[in-house]
Amino acid sequence: MVGIDFIIVDSAKRGVKFEEKLHSYLSKKMNNQGNEYDLLLRLDPYGNRLFTVPEIKELINICVSLINKFNKDDWYENRVRKFSKKLMELCELALEQNKVIEAIGD
Repeated sequence: MVGIDFIIVDSAKRGVKFEEKLHSYLSKKMNNQGNEYDLLLRLDPYGNRLFTVPEIKELINICVSLINKFNKDDWYENRVRKFSKKLMELCELALEQNKVIEAIGD
């Protein structure tokens, strides 16, 4: 499955997959939202990126915003919420463990 994997560096915890289909859907939906979601939506799908502690906190805020914004009961909006909850949990765990998160493109 093509997409971006978020992992906690030096951790055995399973990562979170940001599927390409979901990434495209969100990019289309949020293209006029300014740069509030850029940290998540402007990731290089073929590159790697490490997130600092302030950026991990920003990812958590983005996830909370997405969960609140995408509240309809349809397939895509359910996927957005599910992905956002999993990424938020991963970010919180990374902060607890004082570790960083890496996004790894395919």
